Amino acid sequence: MARHSLVAVGGSGQSAAIAYLRLATLSGIHPGDLPNIYVVDADIKDRTGADAKPSLYNSLKDLFDKLTHGAENKPDFKLVFPYAHQHGEVRAERHLRIMF
Repeated sequence: MARHSLVAVGGSGQSAAIAYLRLATLSGIHPGDLPNIYVVDADIKDRTGADAKPSLYNSLKDLFDKLTHGAENKPDFKLVFPYAHQHGEVRAERHLRIMF
């Protein structure tokens, strides 16, 4: 069976993804059954990394890592930039073709 995907666009999407993961945990969903999560955000590169200030992305990534730690069939968690060659990354269209 194909895994579902959750695409979190911008800050509101990331807030919704955090709420989804919390609800899934409370509902007893096995970590291996969580959807792949793709975060689409144009200005997030400056807010990631060890020295970054707290952000929704960092909170989402931390929660995802805690929930899926040790899971055999771990879902994907990827950061997608929406603009061509932004921060040296590949375009979002390529990621979207992979996701769907």
